[in-house]
Amino acid sequence: MPRRPSSFFLRTDTIQKIVDRAHLTHTQFAKHLGVNRSHWSALVNRRRAVSPEIRRALLTSRHTKNFPEHELWEDLSDLSSALLVPRAGVAQPLRSPNHR
Repeated sequence: MPRRPSSFFLRTDTIQKIVDRAHLTHTQFAKHLGVNRSHWSALVNRRRAVSPEIRRALLTSRHTKNFPEHELWEDLSDLSSALLVPRAGVAQPLRSPNHR
């Protein structure tokens, strides 16, 4: 069975609280987690899903120890599969044969 891509995305409001409480910049927090600034930016701006390695780093960080997982990230796998798979009985847009 092919491996399903990660569908976990950071909850940016919680991440901002954590960074603010720690009196760190996002660059410093990224370094603390072991990722570069551009990768962290993509995570925070939800352009990139959170990998298992980043989830592990967040869970073991002293700055996030009081936050449960569901406050750090959200799992959008159910949503993405619902958007990608057409359901029976749902009308699909019609295209004419000449439409490009």
